[in-house]
Amino acid sequence: MGGIFTLHDGAGRTNIAWWNADGSLDLGIDPRVGANQWVGSIVRQSSGKLLVVGGFVTFNNLSRQGLIRLNDDAR
Repeated sequence: MGGIFTLHDGAGRTNIAWWNADGSLDLGIDPRVGANQWVGSIVRQSSGKLLVVGGFVTFNNLSRQGLIRLNDDAR
């Protein structure tokens, strides 16, 4: 899930979160600092990596212009 938020299901999440099949927050995917602005789309690739697109210019304090590919744990 992407959007504009800093907390999801009681866990600190900055504009990005992922759910388990049962609808609970996947605590194994922790974006740490996350995106500095909104996240519009998240797609899990066949490799397990996450493709994230949005209006951010940094992700985890790294310069990224609205597009980042993350490991399956969002790091």
